[in-house]
Amino acid sequence: MAGIPVGTPIPKETIPDPDRLYRWVPHEFTDKGKPNPGAFGHVDEDMSVDWSKYCSPEDTRKQSLRPAETGVVQMVAGEVRQVDALQVEHAPEVSHPEHSLVLGITTPSIRRSLRKIATWAIAPPQDS
Repeated sequence: MAGIPVGTPIPKETIPDPDRLYRWVPHEFTDKGKPNPGAFGHVDEDMSVDWSKYCSPEDTRKQSLRPAETGVVQMVAGEVRQVDALQVEHAPEVSHPEHSLVLGITTPSIRRSLRKIATWAIAPPQDS
């Protein structure tokens, strides 16, 4: 973030419902051109996402260990909140102001619901 000295804590903000959340998805977490449920984290763990206010899909993709083999899904924050009352919270880190969390993923069916509302911001490469 321009203008903020290095090491300055980033204030936590409320993510508006219309804003987008990005999550990078390795190629191996896709099935027939769609992210598989495993792309949405583990049951009973918070899911890390990036808030579009502070980054682009390409910025999110660059965080992957293998960007060329990785896609980025996007979800609308308000739609995520409607899935079994999931919570979306901004959880900024000093070097990662876009960092946010989806809280409340407690069942595999919730991950399947997230799969249904996610679309590709950047599609991963397809198998040849």
